[in-house]
Amino acid sequence: MRIPPLVKLASIVFLACSMSACGSPDDVQLRYLAAYHGDVRIGHSVRSRAVFGDRVVTTDRSVLSVHRAGREIDCRSDYQYTETADGQPVSFRAFETKNGRSARRVIGHITGGQLNARVMIDDEWENRTLPWPKDALLPEALRLLRRREGLAEGTSYEAVVFDARDMKAVRSQVTVGPALPVDLLGTVAEVTPLAVAPRRGSGAESVEYVDVESDTVKSVSPLLGSQLVYVACDRAIALRPIDPIEQAGLDAVPSPVALTSAQRAATLTYILRPRRADLSLPADNTQTVSPGADGLLEVTVSRAGKPPPGELPYAGEDPALLAALAPDDYVRSDDPRVVAPAQRAVGGADDARRAVERLERYVFRHVNRGEHYPGCGTAVEVVENRRGDCTEHAVLLAAMCRAVGIPAQVVTGLAYTNGPDGVGEFASHAWVRVWVGDQWLHVDSTGRCVDAGYIMLAVGDGSVEGLPSSMDKLGEFDIVQVTTPDAVHGADAPAEP
Repeated sequence: MRIPPLVKLASIVFLACSMSACGSPDDVQLRYLAAYHGDVRIGHSVRSRAVFGDRVVTTDRSVLSVHRAGREIDCRSDYQYTETADGQPVSFRAFETKNGRSARRVIGHITGGQLNARVMIDDEWENRTLPWPKDALLPEALRLLRRREGLAEGTSYEAVVFDARDMKAVRSQVTVGPALPVDLLGTVAEVTPLAVAPRRGSGAESVEYVDVESDTVKSVSPLLGSQLVYVACDRAIALRPIDPIEQAGLDAVPSPVALTSAQRAATLTYILRPRRADLSLPADNTQTVSPGADGLLEVTVSRAGKPPPGELPYAGEDPALLAALAPDDYVRSDDPRVVAPAQRAVGGADDARRAVERLERYVFRHVNRGEHYPGCGTAVEVVENRRGDCTEHAVLLAAMCRAVGIPAQVVTGLAYTNGPDGVGEFASHAWVRVWVGDQWLHVDSTGRCVDAGYIMLAVGDGSVEGLPSSMDKLGEFDIVQVTTPDAVHGADAPAEP
């Protein structure tokens, strides 16, 4: 893929527009960074900081490209933040596109402790008013915090960074490491590492490398068993043609044994070897997780039996289940374009289990499988466009279940599949779990039967915001052993008699 120098042009246009609104900038800084996944360059970022009197405008424009099932996925983002010189928030915008199609647009203004935002969903703008998160920082405020705390080794402090895309604050603990030389693609610079550890298990630790001005010149975060690295470099290096990686080879975990459908219909126990100590997986009535010897995790999955019919609609008071009934930006269960077909599909079903079966069948027939959707489609988009992969199937099914009063969540995880050479693997997948009777029932509207070959990694609403949790975990463990009803397979398995 050839990347034209549009980002440079966009930066010039932006600065020109800013000058017309605020006058000539007193100071402008422009930095180019190349993006790597492991050793493969997959994109770049152009970041600018411009001072206009008592206002500081920060931008971050990025391009990333990967391949999925032979298709190129081109992801572009454009973030802009305006703050006062002392770091008080004024406004922001977050625009994202995938393959030229708008995936997310958020515009926000902060006044009197309130965030007044406009969010584009299903090509329509919605107005929202939210309290501005306490102590939340935009980029300039974060830069000032770093300067105040200093770069002395061992210094530790809390930073609450505002995520403009999701309009939420992310609380992290920052620890300053020892200064060290780092190769910035041909130039060796003395930098200081800042270890950033999100609180409350909201993600994996990342590292920011900053210069003496506390500006980031390199960042490293986990991604798909490797690392996503941004490193400052010359403009020509950052914008040269990239080498898109094939995602299919990155979103799967090898199986130590080929599993038959009969084995997957029973109970399976997996022994996982984590690559990080804080790895955690969700559990429910179908999946249990417990620590094993030597830091291993033991995951037991059973899908046998159906739950009792269950009330329709759900009339309980469990807060988690009530949350699983609420609409959100992707699971648009209150939109008439979702509600009407859901009610028609359910028909005269008088219990939750039967209603789920009918909705699963409707989504299976309605969505054209195998037609990849750029980004993550909302339930409304899937209803109208009738295309998507497992994520779109899951988002639509969850929305339709919620629309008729059945608590539902999108599950991201792994599903066992036999490769063309007969070697089994667990590929990334999305499906739905619904509350029926007094337990969770897992369903997959892509036409597959949810069996013990499905391993939960994360539970959410199917949005792109929820994917990092699952994708971070995907590359952070190996499946070293599988216990089937008749044998133990994999590393350290008992020898055959």
